[in-house]
Amino acid sequence: MLYFSELRGKTILAGDLFIGTLDDVVFQVSPAAIVTKLFVKKQSGQKFFLPYSAVDRIGGRIHVDANFVPTELEENELFVGKNINDQQIIDINGSNIVRVNDVVFIQQPQLHISGVDVGALGVLRWFGLEDIVSKVSRLTGREIIPKFLAWTDVAPVELARGKVVMKQSDTKLKRLKPEDLAG
Repeated sequence: MLYFSELRGKTILAGDLFIGTLDDVVFQVSPAAIVTKLFVKKQSGQKFFLPYSAVDRIGGRIHVDANFVPTELEENELFVGKNINDQQIIDINGSNIVRVNDVVFIQQPQLHISGVDVGALGVLRWFGLEDIVSKVSRLTGREIIPKFLAWTDVAPVELARGKVVMKQSDTKLKRLKPEDLAG
């Protein structure tokens, strides 16, 4: 699994040449939510779209094919950071339920969004505290349990309207603790 919090800000290299840093991830609005582009910020502050097909590997840095050609945003594409992360999830009745704390990606075979993290670990990950807090919580016997919603439970059509909507009522969230429900 990859998390948006871990990807954002990563250095992007073509060979040994610094291209920029990852500013956002672009995905195709569909049930599969396949990643199509990376939104890259150059050192000069300028930004451009890098086709995801140019990505060779993602590790401590993102390595891309040196022969990539910048591309443009298409009509059926949205940003992970701008359109999903840190947004309230509402149920089909319009009630706010929880906030998206992080976005989860998996590679099977293409990189795509598999779900959203709505628990405390998603917030801690942004500050680089997930590992430390998890270790301490295990030692004290008060382990923090990850809380995810599958991408299949999100209505992609509503994302374009600036809303993250569950496809069903909030029954899947009934088992969340109250402190995780506080946005």
